[in-house]
Amino acid sequence: MKILNNKFFYIGLLLAFLLLVVLSLFLLMGSQKQSNTSSSNGLLIFQNNNKPPIIDQNSFKKHLLSEFNTLRKEKNLSELKFNEKASLMADTVAKKFADKNIGFTRVIDMKYDEKDVLPLEKRLRGFDVQNWKEAIEFYEATSVVKKVSAIDNKPKEYKSEKELLTELSAKLLNNANFRQSLLNKEIDMIGIGFLSDEENYNYFLVIVLMKSTDCGYPNKKCCVEQGYLPYCYYDYKCQEDICV
Repeated sequence: MKILNNKFFYIGLLLAFLLLVVLSLFLLMGSQKQSNTSSSNGLLIFQNNNKPPIIDQNSFKKHLLSEFNTLRKEKNLSELKFNEKASLMADTVAKKFADKNIGFTRVIDMKYDEKDVLPLEKRLRGFDVQNWKEAIEFYEATSVVKKVSAIDNKPKEYKSEKELLTELSAKLLNNANFRQSLLNKEIDMIGIGFLSDEENYNYFLVIVLMKSTDCGYPNKKCCVEQGYLPYCYYDYKCQEDICV
């Protein structure tokens, strides 16, 4: 009877040990999963050290807009208003770049065939972007690949979402023409296009900065300038001082 009790004691001890091991593994997996999920800036949806990050498009745009408006506020300028339709148009341009740069590459091609991309004015009109009188467009791109394996020349380490935002923002602000336009007090609207290629290796950013107007569009007064007849934008007509 004593031998039997000892046998059950050791079996119980073994089961308790196995249960402890399983519980430890479960907690470890949960901890790793949590560490791979976004916590900074609310941008990253999922991060796997062996795969490119998947960045939320809308969150990225909001953070970039916030950064631009912070810079304008420091210069006592009004905040830029986010234009949804202009952003949708910019997304189509970003997609054209993304379609040309599928997969990992050290050199990102930012040129496009002018036959495939209409002039900015026609594209804005095609997306029914209204209440603007002047617009200018800027492009930037970067790869999320941080390190490449010396053995097979394949991606080895990836940038975080914060690094990606910082890098693209710095590239734009180091562009003298962009910075001058961004800090122009007459610029008050912005469209942001942001897209990655199919494999999330390369990210493309398209910025449209615009000056708004309160005339020249349907149901608004005709624009008036000294030396010119009253006019409307696009092919709208001025009738009784109202654009139709």
